[in-house]
Amino acid sequence: MEYQPDTEYTRAFIKQYTLSSESGNVQCYVTAIEDTDIFEDMIDFHDRTSREKISFGTAGDGVIVTEKLTKLLGVNQGDKVTLKISDSNIREISIGAITEHYTSHYMYISGEKYKELFGEQPEYNVVYFKNGIGDDKEIQDQFTERMLAVDGVLSVSMNAGASSTFSEMMKIMDLVVIVLIVSAGALAFVVLYNLTNVNITERIREIATLKVLGFYDNEVASYVFRENVILSVMGAAVGLVLGTALCQFVIQTAEIDEVMFGRNIHILSFVWSFLLTVVFSLVVNLIMRRELKKISMVESLKSVE
Repeated sequence: MEYQPDTEYTRAFIKQYTLSSESGNVQCYVTAIEDTDIFEDMIDFHDRTSREKISFGTAGDGVIVTEKLTKLLGVNQGDKVTLKISDSNIREISIGAITEHYTSHYMYISGEKYKELFGEQPEYNVVYFKNGIGDDKEIQDQFTERMLAVDGVLSVSMNAGASSTFSEMMKIMDLVVIVLIVSAGALAFVVLYNLTNVNITERIREIATLKVLGFYDNEVASYVFRENVILSVMGAAVGLVLGTALCQFVIQTAEIDEVMFGRNIHILSFVWSFLLTVVFSLVVNLIMRRELKKISMVESLKSVE
């Protein structure tokens, strides 16, 4: 199998510089693009919350920066930051648009904007190909080998390969997540069981009285467990609200400067959390129904409180 490379490409200049604001300094990669139209077909620039597409044409001043960079600098869209080119060469730049991004810090500008800031044409040191290779390792190796054979090419990096490697690494995290979910479920089950058991023990005379009055087992169970179900539903609803805030806090606390973790929580996560809590409550109720049937009416009424 042989890969025929796509001819669509654009050159870019990438170099690390320092961006500054009142909140501090951050090292970021300034990326000057030769053909922004082609580059926008390769890189998905969009706002994380609104999912609105971002382009160099609509970004104010033609400057697109990554989200974590703005958080570290404490700036928003439209604010100005300082680009330190050298000790004696400093430029002010306005943040035109903020794109979703999770690793490292980048500032994307056009070749024309680079010339305006630096006073010279960029010396392009990177070539971006839109080749559509995919995850086929054999084709990736063929393409890499052919590119490295070209004079001046020092390294080749493919998004498809990086994405595949990252997915393999995240499989380990999936196992950790499963362990945490199972542990949380077991804890919820134990807590619900103990609370229900204490509730029945404290109300044993009341339950015995209901039996003496002629209540059937199902009626007694419904009377005792109804409040458990209501409290479980209320607790699950409150837990979803507080859990969302806690999740955001943990994510932002655990982050390092070079990485931004995902902030979005899928709707299905809320649904499953709520349903599992209710299911655990129902399972506990079914188990404790046997305890209700074992309550002796005579012995319970004879006991002294």
